[in-house]
Amino acid sequence: MKNLKFIDSNIKNWNKIKIKNGKIWHATNIKNNQLNSILDFLYNEKTININKLIVLFKNFNFNFGIVIKYKNYIIAATDIVRSYPLYFTNHSNELFISPQAKNICKNKIYTVNNKQLLSYRMAGYTVGNETLWNNIRGLNSGQILFLNNDKIQINNYFDSISNTKPSIDIELNKKNLKDHIFSIIENIKNRADGRRIVIPLSAGLDSRLIASGLKYINYNNVVCYSYGLKNNFEAKIASQICNKLNYNWTFIDISQKKAKKFYKSKFYNDYFEK
Repeated sequence: MKNLKFIDSNIKNWNKIKIKNGKIWHATNIKNNQLNSILDFLYNEKTININKLIVLFKNFNFNFGIVIKYKNYIIAATDIVRSYPLYFTNHSNELFISPQAKNICKNKIYTVNNKQLLSYRMAGYTVGNETLWNNIRGLNSGQILFLNNDKIQINNYFDSISNTKPSIDIELNKKNLKDHIFSIIENIKNRADGRRIVIPLSAGLDSRLIASGLKYINYNNVVCYSYGLKNNFEAKIASQICNKLNYNWTFIDISQKKAKKFYKSKFYNDYFEK
């Protein structure tokens, strides 16, 4: 049976709960009913397999990262947008899991993954489950890590590509899309629970849709901001959108000189150390 070593390095987003026959680490605004659904699953299933876990996590519609040690099982999962990343590596009788790959590196010296280094230099990110270090992998969006009998499985519980054949009824598709969008906006409103929502607003359709949708359902505790070079096109359009929606708007002037100064600042370095 493998031991689990979860290394959070005091990252504030992560919390630990002791449960019967195990522990749960989670980074989420998880509610009691959602936690109870996890506990009910663990306590009521005689045997746990990857297919049952897929059904469990498919029903989660909130942002989360979660690691579970229960009896002989180890389970880890990220939400469908990977709000809280998780990285892992396997050493003989121990499975190391952490929100930051560098935390795992402190336990052993790892060599650089040259293929992923090339990807990072060309695109700014790594590809697939691999990282910049050999033998350290990450969970992608909507994935589950499941360990039982010392065998690790990685599976998707969510796929952004639907296998369902779309309807050719244009009006019905429009209605379904509208209903789904408003369901998402209502979910944002309910989770905010009256708190201020801050939107990074550009000239694009994505952020404009969120801002407009919140105005449509009369959620007014909203502020927006844009950034970049002075008088850039994105900021100008964002300002016009906020004027139309009657939202407060702030512009953050960023020049190359200011960016370099910030990247060298103590604040920036402290952020990555936490």
